[in-house]
Amino acid sequence: MLATTRNTLIQLAEIQHQLQTIHEFFNKWQTNPWGFKEEYLSEKVLVRFLKYETESFANREWEAHRKEIDLHIILQGSERIYLEDATKLTEGIYHEKEDYYLLEGPSNHFITLSSAIDQENSLFLWPTEAHKTGVNVTDEAVMVKKMVFKIKY
Repeated sequence: MLATTRNTLIQLAEIQHQLQTIHEFFNKWQTNPWGFKEEYLSEKVLVRFLKYETESFANREWEAHRKEIDLHIILQGSERIYLEDATKLTEGIYHEKEDYYLLEGPSNHFITLSSAIDQENSLFLWPTEAHKTGVNVTDEAVMVKKMVFKIKY
């Protein structure tokens, strides 16, 4: 279920073309997977293939963006992603070229993404929605493989 506002629906309509580009790429990749680290799908869409082991909350970093929307799709493993409004955290230096800034602070809000069937496997993040990815779901680290789509906004 997605609870949202009319304003968010308008924002989604504004990026409909980029979402279609992502959908087409992902379907093509699922049909015939190929290895890649990063691909530009258009002027406004970049996809990165990430592979890492999960860690404790303390060992991971908060980040947020000002001009990009993130779409995370997990392909293997499971991870906890902590979420917080960036204005509720202490903001670090903004890196304009890469469009990210690190933050510090606590949060009890999280979502668990998993590649298991019938589990939540994707997360859509608007600019200024801070996220701390790659956190262990249990005490054991697991290998995560996922795609992160960056949509210029």
